[in-house]
Amino acid sequence: MQADVTKLPGKLQGPVQEYVGLLEALAAQRLLAVTVFGAAAETTKAGQAGMIQSIVVLDRLSLEFVRELGAQGATLGRMNIQAPLLMTPEYITASLDVFPIELLDIQQRHVNIMGQDYFAPLKFKKADVRLQLERELKRELIQIRQGVLAAGGRDQALTDIYWGASEQALQLLRAVLWMHDKAVPAAPEAIVRSAEEVAGVVLPGLQPAITGAREIDFSALQGLYESIIELANHTDDLSV
Repeated sequence: MQADVTKLPGKLQGPVQEYVGLLEALAAQRLLAVTVFGAAAETTKAGQAGMIQSIVVLDRLSLEFVRELGAQGATLGRMNIQAPLLMTPEYITASLDVFPIELLDIQQRHVNIMGQDYFAPLKFKKADVRLQLERELKRELIQIRQGVLAAGGRDQALTDIYWGASEQALQLLRAVLWMHDKAVPAAPEAIVRSAEEVAGVVLPGLQPAITGAREIDFSALQGLYESIIELANHTDDLSV
């Protein structure tokens, strides 16, 4: 199978091409597909992609292969490749009702590098997405509360809590837009504005995530917390 990296941002093409070669050497005929997803798959975010996220689809998945790939950790790090998600076609299909938001997010932001595209054709049930939305939003509220407790009054710890929660919130906003049959824009600001419009809420707590503010104080984290509550209430009221 030939790899096609031309749809990726230019600076990522070389490392991903090398990465595919490594996978072919390790997996041989077991390798069915390689998919890049997340920020690395969005040309507008090429400079903000960080580690490259990917999915490796195999015809069967053995722990022995996982170990062999894990031994290449230093090489993957040099390529700026994050530890990949390893899946089989059967696992993807069986996970549609378990991890619909994660798979939906991959479907919305991915580039298939080689083999069959297993994510573009996926079909999701709104009831499954709504249930996970409710669960994940409530989980976020718990995590923020536990993070503030663990911070012990240290304001410098709030930045990490904010950025972890806001990144997750943006993923959930993409799912909210999908629930309302709306197109999902690429820019965080457009995502937030579109979600505010369809959900009938105001989400000022995500403003620092839009502007890329470096320093986060308690009031910013509190704003995010209140915005997530608004989203959770909207999700509770959604009918499917």
